Amino acid sequence: MATPSSLVDGTKRYLVDWNNIVGGGDDQITSTRLPDEKWTKPIPGYLKLNTDAAVDPRNRLMGFGWVLRNENGEFVAAASIRGKCTFNSKETEAMAVREALTWIKSHGINFVQAKTDALQVVQRLDQTVGDSSFDLILFDIKHFLLSVDQVAISHVSRTANTITHRLAREACSMSVRKEWTTIPPSFIVNALYFDLN
Repeated sequence: MATPSSLVDGTKRYLVDWNNIVGGGDDQITSTRLPDEKWTKPIPGYLKLNTDAAVDPRNRLMGFGWVLRNENGEFVAAASIRGKCTFNSKETEAMAVREALTWIKSHGINFVQAKTDALQVVQRLDQTVGDSSFDLILFDIKHFLLSVDQVAISHVSRTANTITHRLAREACSMSVRKEWTTIPPSFIVNALYFDLN
């Protein structure tokens, strides 16, 4: 049985991992609140793919979510995938990116601006990978990027990535993978509307 001290230590490690992914590390955290970033349309001729991950530590589950929208901001497709949580938060975020890229490649989609709120994932893509679990997932992402045309990944703030967070969180409560094309799931319709206004 876990002791209170071990629970506190585990929670602190989880928070440090999460801050490193979302904020890029402790040196990125400031007391000045920046204005919330809003979702923006992709450049003409491109699609925008936003990805995110969620973790349900109590049930040892992780969820991946992504949404694809056209240059007018209109819904094209989305997915929610649940998995067993055996990875840390940065690995889970990297897996969400990898799963989304796998999906766009399998559908022959090119000309995509991919966005994630996992800053550490984006930063590490420009570095040499090692042999950790995280590095192996990054290697897969790099391989996918080389095999598709005109697809690039960049960082976006969490406030501009709320729909994918909902999809990822919802995935944790689903028993099977869900994909939507043409018609979005009801739980993101209002957020899609809000992003355009």
